[in-house]
Amino acid sequence: PEDGIRHFCLSRGLGDVYKRQINNSGDAWIELSKNGKIDVYANDSISVHTNNDLNLRAERDINIESGRNINLKATLTTNINSNSLKNDRI
Repeated sequence: PEDGIRHFCLSRGLGDVYKRQINNSGDAWIELSKNGKIDVYANDSISVHTNNDLNLRAERDINIESGRNINLKATLTTNINSNSLKNDRI
């Protein structure tokens, strides 16, 4: 395609129809499953920007894993609110 994006609508015949958008090299894609799961992959970086708030919410856990460092930066204040704060040092 001219935009370099391939659009797929796939199914394994199990009622699991989903849509996938992938770039020509296969180095980046987004997949939307029938049951509401969204997977995003990039061989390079993923960046999100907003001029207002960015809100993340999960009814269960939020998991963050890094192969190197986790960097947080706030121009003003960093607030952590929790019923329990645990620090496991390895």
